Amino acid sequence: TSGESHTDLKASGKGWEWIACISGPSGSTIHYSQSVQGQFTISRDNSKQQVYLQMNRLKTLVVFVLLGICPCHTVYGYFDYWGKGTTVTVSSATAPPTLLTLMNCGTPSNDHYSIGCLATGFSSSSLTFKWTDASGSALTDFVQYPAVQSGGAYIGVSQVRVAKNVWKNSKSFNCFVEHLGSEQTAVINKPEPLMVTLNPPSVKNVFMDNQAVLNCVISGTDQNTVAGTTITWQVNGNNETKKIVESKGNLNSRVSTLTIDQTEWTNVNKVQCSAKKSGEDTPVIQDISRAPSVSVHLLPEEDTKKEGDVTLVCLVVSPSLCDVYIMWKEDSSEYQDGVTSPPQKTPEGNYSVTSVFTVKKNKWEGNSVFTCAVKHSLDNNTAPQERSPEAGFALSCTDNVEDEFGSLWSTTSSFIILFLLSLTYSTVLSLVKQLPLSLSP
Repeated sequence: TSGESHTDLKASGKGWEWIACISGPSGSTIHYSQSVQGQFTISRDNSKQQVYLQMNRLKTLVVFVLLGICPCHTVYGYFDYWGKGTTVTVSSATAPPTLLTLMNCGTPSNDHYSIGCLATGFSSSSLTFKWTDASGSALTDFVQYPAVQSGGAYIGVSQVRVAKNVWKNSKSFNCFVEHLGSEQTAVINKPEPLMVTLNPPSVKNVFMDNQAVLNCVISGTDQNTVAGTTITWQVNGNNETKKIVESKGNLNSRVSTLTIDQTEWTNVNKVQCSAKKSGEDTPVIQDISRAPSVSVHLLPEEDTKKEGDVTLVCLVVSPSLCDVYIMWKEDSSEYQDGVTSPPQKTPEGNYSVTSVFTVKKNKWEGNSVFTCAVKHSLDNNTAPQERSPEAGFALSCTDNVEDEFGSLWSTTSSFIILFLLSLTYSTVLSLVKQLPLSLSP
């Protein structure tokens, strides 16, 4: 920079031409090309050994090359030295990049997951990528590919490798892009884990249709992940491949249905449904096992009788929450549904279900026999457990339940009374609501 400096310019679609020249070391002589007059200012700082070219305004996109040191009189004839040149692209407007994220959807390679960040539509090839996990810790195992020009804009790509342990402990990852002094961020969220729900068979279907139908529902936030999941069944620890039908749920779920004949269901102790994502080593498992036996009790009719009707209450006690179906029948007639309450948890940790059945007093006082029949979804008996009022105050299909029932009755009697009162209240309320209608002209 002790000598003169000269700058050449090439406008889009045109040949090379010189822009400006400044003499050295004083800088007293400055020349500008007529074609760019007023658009550039050239200066120098000898203490820093630097020459400056300030762009004041540009009408079109230009590319210019700083060619290095040459005497100013080269404008009139010759060059002493050509520098290697530095290419600079200048645009009248700078477009920021648009960020798109790429997620690994296959099997991890060498215990690593790969995620990517794609920057598109920016006007300058100068771009820098950085990566962090959700906590802000830097991820350094990444590669940034050179920007490629396409259709007047640039495209840049960066790919980072994430170790399995980091992937497991972080819910998201951040891609930072620096472009012309500004920074943009794209967040890559991991797909939510698969949800596996194994629905036990409907006890009514087991009893009425003589088959157990189990539904395994696989759901997740990513449709491709759900679609690529492998679903397997095990019955009593053995793989089951027969009588399995798969159906599509909503956009992000699948349903696998296993049907077991009632004769086979009587020997089933455990059913397991597993869902394994592509590339995962550990499946998500749900299973159902046999519940302990259910105790069935019947309240004495004297406690629930009213004029003209007799109300029977059947109380089912189970140590675990399961689908309980309570039916009633008169003599050998078809089963009927009573009014069954939702399961209630008792202080002892059991679950109780109450069913109320109302019969006419004249039938009750006659020779009719009324029976409460109970089936639950995990019961392997083909016939329901049945109890009739004439058998006594508290009957059970298992031994050693009298003490438990005494405690249970003291805690659930109030619930049963409230339950009956609520039925009476609902009936009275309905009559009251209908009364004004009957009096209106």
